[in-house]
Amino acid sequence: MVRTIAALTLGVMTMSVSAGSKPVATSDRSSLVIAVKLQHPNSVAPRTLFDARADVTSVYRIAGVELSWVTTDPDLVMVLRESGKACAMGAGPHAVGQAVLNRSSKMGRTAYVAYDCIEDLAAATGVQPARLLGHVMAHELAHLLGLPHAERGLMRAVWDDSELALASRGLLYFSPAQSQHMRRGIAALTTQ
Repeated sequence: MVRTIAALTLGVMTMSVSAGSKPVATSDRSSLVIAVKLQHPNSVAPRTLFDARADVTSVYRIAGVELSWVTTDPDLVMVLRESGKACAMGAGPHAVGQAVLNRSSKMGRTAYVAYDCIEDLAAATGVQPARLLGHVMAHELAHLLGLPHAERGLMRAVWDDSELALASRGLLYFSPAQSQHMRRGIAALTTQ
């Protein structure tokens, strides 16, 4: 039986990847680099941050995008914060992530992830917090680049057991169409 994870409703919009689909490398992957700044509370363990960034970087590299983690002059900003609310399973739908998007372009520059909710969800599902955080960050960053939610995979709005199982093994990727859409979004973002 598939258990829907209401606590993992991901905000605003995200990219989709077919669960179980094989990643497809692109031929023009070296040409797209996007600078990302990660802001976080001191309470997040350095190893968790390191591992989460490595997962995000890997997911994007397979999509043909190189992430450059910077402290100044970013193209995109990912903010980890404490939500201050109960994030336990079964507490009802609420977002663990949110991308702030421009209404006309459907793109943005800043996304947020509620880290305390990531910890709660990781404990409830058995997925390592860093692995879960990395995939949620990948999802939210994709929204900033214009990707909407999908019916399955990384860009699904509510993850169920199949997405969580793939995330726990680091196997949620963008589909080839999503990768192409995102690369167009990066080109638009970096020429503004």
